[in-house]
Amino acid sequence: MKRTTWALLALCCAACVSTSGAPERVNVVTPMPREIGSILIQVAPMKAGSMKNIQGLNDAPQRFAREVMAALKLKRPDWQIALADPTAGGANADLLVAAEILEMDGGSASSRFWIGFGAGKARSTAQVSIRDRDGRELASAILSQAPSCPTGACTESNEAMVLANLKDLAADAAAFISNPIEFRQRVHGASK
Repeated sequence: MKRTTWALLALCCAACVSTSGAPERVNVVTPMPREIGSILIQVAPMKAGSMKNIQGLNDAPQRFAREVMAALKLKRPDWQIALADPTAGGANADLLVAAEILEMDGGSASSRFWIGFGAGKARSTAQVSIRDRDGRELASAILSQAPSCPTGACTESNEAMVLANLKDLAADAAAFISNPIEFRQRVHGASK
């Protein structure tokens, strides 16, 4: 085979694992406190109609919260990170992180396979906000993930695609929570 054919084939295969995840909005109100020892992650239940083309993922908000906690523990092992008990408050934590899945769309597995390049893509969007112990908002972001697949490359089920999106969203959320200003600069450039 010619070199150009191999290069094109390699490019197509690489595209199936890449994901587009540019945040839709990152807002930093004030810098994070210098001394952070504890974080409490609260997750909101999904609103009706926010889950499309998938089944059996009713525990997605809890999965997302656990993924955010795991990713954040890797980034900031010095912080005490816990998931909020829905019946208890979080007044003693230095930071309160509220996470809400706004959209989970499994897309169309057949369109991803037969057409590819954006057709039938799965998409997940979440909103994450950080508040201090007094309830003042420090930062918020709307994060989004959608894999890009060449024809015939993404053969996973809609549920598997959404679960992969949630894991990628959690990694973005952890990067945002650990340093909102740095995250905003990384994704939007130093000018904002």
